[in-house]
Amino acid sequence: MKKILTTLFIIYMGFLHSQNTKAIIVSFDEVYNSEEKKNQLFTKATLLHNISQNVYEVKQKQIDEKTESTGMTNVKTLSKVPYQAYFKDYNKQTVIRQIGKKNSMSLLTKLNGIKWNLLREEKTIAGMLCKKAIAKTNKGEVTAWYTEDLGVKGGPREYDGLPGLILYLENDYFIYKAMKIERKLEQNILPERDKTTTMQTLTELKKGVIKTTTSASKSH
Repeated sequence: MKKILTTLFIIYMGFLHSQNTKAIIVSFDEVYNSEEKKNQLFTKATLLHNISQNVYEVKQKQIDEKTESTGMTNVKTLSKVPYQAYFKDYNKQTVIRQIGKKNSMSLLTKLNGIKWNLLREEKTIAGMLCKKAIAKTNKGEVTAWYTEDLGVKGGPREYDGLPGLILYLENDYFIYKAMKIERKLEQNILPERDKTTTMQTLTELKKGVIKTTTSASKSH
């Protein structure tokens, strides 16, 4: 009887805590999934989730440094993962992708319409019971594990559309895996966005640049 009461108390406290949760922070590792760099860390990211809105921030990181000799001088080349942020709004069903923190252009699109196939397989990731889903995308077949126990939807980068929060996702190039989950009683302070444009506006801008360039070349 005592064990039953203890179990019921734990369940009740968990339910109460979930009801008071205003925000969630999930720390992700992004690792390579290619043969030559299998399981090597690419970069780290953080998902700041405020229930109806979230931001997935990819940390800037230097990933490569090469020195090449060109006769009398040595040229050093640095490769970096740029800062990136994915702003998702579930009320508006939009996602805004921003690359760079300052003087950047953010691209506004609709939340992706990935057609997921939900499976019965289950496993525990970052202490949460997760269910499996698969889908075919322009990046090949994608495998995701999501949890419904946090009461929110979403996932790393542009990935979304499952009935829970994606804590592990694997495509042909990368693996995104949750390392730590924090619940908060106050909402996260989300980063500010830079100026935003739509795909249509971007296409029109490109057409304008091409037209201007063509006109300029004809005038010479």
